Amino acid sequence: MWDRKHLLDIEAFSRTDIENLIALAKRLEPFSGIDKSKKFKPLGLCSGQIMTLWFEPGKENSTRTFGSFPAAMMRLGGNCKVFDEATSSMTKGESLEDTTRILSGHSDVIVDRHHDADHVYTVASASSVPVINAGNGSAQHPTQTLLDIYTMVKKFGRIEGLKVAVVGDLKYGRTVHSLVKGLEKFGVHATGICPQGLEMPGEFRTAGYEERIIDMNDIGRALSELKPDVVYATRIQAERFSGNSGTYDYIIDKAVLSGLPKNAVIMHPLPRISELSREIDADERSIYFHQADNGVPVRMAILCLLLDHEFE
Repeated sequence: MWDRKHLLDIEAFSRTDIENLIALAKRLEPFSGIDKSKKFKPLGLCSGQIMTLWFEPGKENSTRTFGSFPAAMMRLGGNCKVFDEATSSMTKGESLEDTTRILSGHSDVIVDRHHDADHVYTVASASSVPVINAGNGSAQHPTQTLLDIYTMVKKFGRIEGLKVAVVGDLKYGRTVHSLVKGLEKFGVHATGICPQGLEMPGEFRTAGYEERIIDMNDIGRALSELKPDVVYATRIQAERFSGNSGTYDYIIDKAVLSGLPKNAVIMHPLPRISELSREIDADERSIYFHQADNGVPVRMAILCLLLDHEFE
């Protein structure tokens, strides 16, 4: 059961925790600004409160997470500031723990992303305010999983009974690590499809998880045989290993899409490199940009729960 002190990994959540968060995100979505056709009155739930973004410079760059967390906070009436290690006293030797204590003294919540998987846990142990894991190395990305599940619920009305294929870099792709664990709470066991060498690490495999190691040139045939409801594609995390990442390249294009069930959807945490052809962007089954938009209401819900605004 999630204690709502911090949000560090998906294992802390029960199914009920996730369902409650999804329900709150649904209530907040009309105030999120993602539907440009609708006007809304701004919420002031977090008025006067400050969120600090702590993203490791140079190694953990971000578009969606770095952008949607401030958007979520500002839609709730709060403020956001960015902490830059390069201009801080950490360059003089200040410890991680001391830096955290200082930051939490003038913040109400800290959002942390770092290449070191243990960084966020150290920050949480030293912080006097809630800490959110925004991606810890190649380990997990729990808030991404929450918005992924929210997206599936919006599309299918349920999670139970869905057949989900996670595709691509399953070794270093932190989003699929969290997703497989999150889906398990709803009785859904994903099927992994990957090239040899990029298999799912043992600690993230659920009891019912299955994996198919293929030549990624055969991705279309593998998916047509599996007939999934959701294809969750991931990019090859070239920055996390040495060697020629091109040996793992694959592409989902119109030909691959044509072999999927009519109601199947393509999801992707983004950014994409070459694994999603732009020719499928206009297809209504390609929902990855809607998926990214959903990061705002879901992260609004997360902030409301951590900052005790759920019933306001």
